[in-house]
Amino acid sequence: MDQAARLRELARHAPGRTRTIAVASGKGGVGKTNMSLALALCARREFGRVLLWDADFGLANCDILLDVAPERTIADVLRGRVPLEEAIVGGPGGIDVLPAGSGVREAVEPNAAQRARLREVFERLRSGYEVVVIDGAAGIGENVITLALWADAVLLVTTPEVPAVADAYATLKVLCQAGRNAGIHLLVNMARDAAEADRVAARVSAVATRFLGMHLPIAGWVPLDAHVTQAVRARVPFSIAAPACPAAAAIGAVWARIGPAAPVAAGGGA
Repeated sequence: MDQAARLRELARHAPGRTRTIAVASGKGGVGKTNMSLALALCARREFGRVLLWDADFGLANCDILLDVAPERTIADVLRGRVPLEEAIVGGPGGIDVLPAGSGVREAVEPNAAQRARLREVFERLRSGYEVVVIDGAAGIGENVITLALWADAVLLVTTPEVPAVADAYATLKVLCQAGRNAGIHLLVNMARDAAEADRVAARVSAVATRFLGMHLPIAGWVPLDAHVTQAVRARVPFSIAAPACPAAAAIGAVWARIGPAAPVAAGGGA
């Protein structure tokens, strides 16, 4: 789709049942971007207008994973150089992608005016697409928390590794303190088997209940799958490169639990 067509689509699609999902993680290396991309591709099988927003403004990598070299990014939009439509590019499987520019200080550490511009971008995307998947930065930076508060749902990704689990809980705690205590779902990625995933999920859920007083729904788990590593090396989404692989089947089940058919949490998009 060219820029003019994208502009018409954004203008024509009225706000309604759009689902915005922020994908977060306590630490890097847990497969967050792969999960974000796979979720967007799952959504595209059901909906006509789906966008993946690379919101890792410090260390963007969606473009690397997809082997694209965008001429414009969200940085150009926030700086007022180009309209939003010119920064959106066509991605694999019929999704659109809004690339991030690495080292975008006004997004990593936004002042009031820059935060307002970021909110404007968020609302434009929400009014122009049926599903928006936001691939945020790892950790608990200001923009991560901000986008998680605005989104309808948050998918918190961890692996069974102890540091990843600890950082996932830390992220959960910060989100809860910021006012997001509903609509967060846990995804255990790279688990060896269901038993390991269940142990990790039970541990995080129990700690969340005991110390944060919140219920943490489990979105599911994705197995450690060599097809994912191979797809990353080839710069092709694993659900396209190997649609029948275990990881692709698992992320499809996750989408079924947190997609637009799922209830929108009270306070989402605040």
